[in-house]
Amino acid sequence: MQNPSPFDSVFRDAALDLSALDDNQTLASAFVQVLNEAFHPDELKLYDVHRKGNRYSATQQVAEDFYLVDTQGRGEDKQFLNSLPGASQCLTNGGLVTLPEETGTGTRVFRRVDGKQGPVALIELHGIDTSHGEIDALNGFADLYQNLHGLLATASQDGLTGLLNRRMLQARLHRLVAAGPISDLRRASDLDSYPYLVLVDIDHFKRINDQYGHVFGDEVLLLFTKLLESSFRHGDQLYRYGGEEFAILLEPCSTRHVQAVLERLRTKIESFTFPQVGQVTASIGACRPQYHEPVATTVDHADRALYYAKENGRNQVHIYEDLLASGAVHLPGEADDNIELF
Repeated sequence: MQNPSPFDSVFRDAALDLSALDDNQTLASAFVQVLNEAFHPDELKLYDVHRKGNRYSATQQVAEDFYLVDTQGRGEDKQFLNSLPGASQCLTNGGLVTLPEETGTGTRVFRRVDGKQGPVALIELHGIDTSHGEIDALNGFADLYQNLHGLLATASQDGLTGLLNRRMLQARLHRLVAAGPISDLRRASDLDSYPYLVLVDIDHFKRINDQYGHVFGDEVLLLFTKLLESSFRHGDQLYRYGGEEFAILLEPCSTRHVQAVLERLRTKIESFTFPQVGQVTASIGACRPQYHEPVATTVDHADRALYYAKENGRNQVHIYEDLLASGAVHLPGEADDNIELF
């Protein structure tokens, strides 16, 4: 009879705890705690991995002191892993790579985590002992994480476009407004930077379906998705909100930057030729989420800016806070100057 591994009880507890989680960000944070408890490494990093051509880049998702830091792909946190010893080999060939530590004590280990289309994460452990079954145990933990990550990814994605779905947007907004004052989420180098919620709606999409059929309508949605994906950073999260409406959560940036980015997107959509359909335009509304604001209120603010664009000619970009400051929209309960009260 085989002797039980010292990792068995940790693995059982991890399988129960991790399988109860409902989004990949929370899963990543909990998984790092599991690895820390199981292996007691000198240093631990978990990366989100992105591939462009033959080059891998990543955002460090977990800091050395084992808590989750939501870097969301910002440029200063991005690392190109091709030049990191062991990481490139692991990402290219898969599996697990071990290297002796330069200090002569312990082993550095890299383990790739795969998704449907290649690597989605990379585990990096420093200074661990590998003489008591640690390698087999790490492979087991990594396989568990990979399976759960894949299940959550499938549940969180829109079936047609592959973007995150509406449920994930709601969850992310809940975390964002509950995390702390939005001012705490600004970039340290720019006190005028805030996260933004953006809603994008394809103009006259019903006409496209009615005139060309749903096959071409779906093709427009897929090509529209590609335009969105090519217009934003890794950390800017893209969602299909429903039908022909999309949402983007922008990492902190200034209002002027948001206006410029969204105007470029509007122009890119307007100038793109969709097969069979031709020109398509989109209306865009955005707002700044506020600390402890109900998610429904945040969405309503972005939706009011989008509605204003629709009502005033379509193919426009509007930001709720600018509309509010100019008097173009009003807070709930405030009288509109154009309405007579009796």
